[in-house]
Amino acid sequence: MVVPHRPFPRPSPIADLVNGLVGLPYSRDGRGPAAWNCWHLCRHVSAAGFGLELPEYAAAESDAETARLILGARASGAWIPIGIQLGAIAALGRGRFPAHVGIVVLPGRVLHAVEARGVVVDSLARLALEWRHREFWRYEPLATSGEIG
Repeated sequence: MVVPHRPFPRPSPIADLVNGLVGLPYSRDGRGPAAWNCWHLCRHVSAAGFGLELPEYAAAESDAETARLILGARASGAWIPIGIQLGAIAALGRGRFPAHVGIVVLPGRVLHAVEARGVVVDSLARLALEWRHREFWRYEPLATSGEIG
C-alpha cells in the first residue's frame, strides 16, 4: 500500500524543494529535473537545500556502486560518519553493505529515489523495515578534489 505524501510544513526552503520533488519518477540515469536516480537526487538536494556541493561519481554504473564509492572515500577523510542530522547522506543496504543513498531532509525523515516508488520521503522506521544496513555521512569538500572515478 502506497501512503500519499503529506506536504511538509511551510514556510521553509527545504520544504518547498522536497514538496516539488516527491512523486517524480526514478530513472537509473536520472539527473533531474523530470526523473532522478538516488545519487543525483542527493546531490541536487544537498546543493539546493543545504548549500553543499557533493562530488560527481563519474565511474558509478549503478546506485550500489555509488554507495560503495562513498564508503571507499571514507579512508581519504572525504566522508565523516555522523548521526542522523539534516543534510546527512543515508547509505542504505539490504545486506551488510550499502547499495542505495538518500538524504535526511527533516528530523527522522529521508528523501530518496527508489525504482518501485520514485522520489519519496520515508521515516526512519519505514527505512528500517526495508534497509537492514543504515549509515549516515557528511561530506567534507576540503578533503577531496570534487570528482571521483
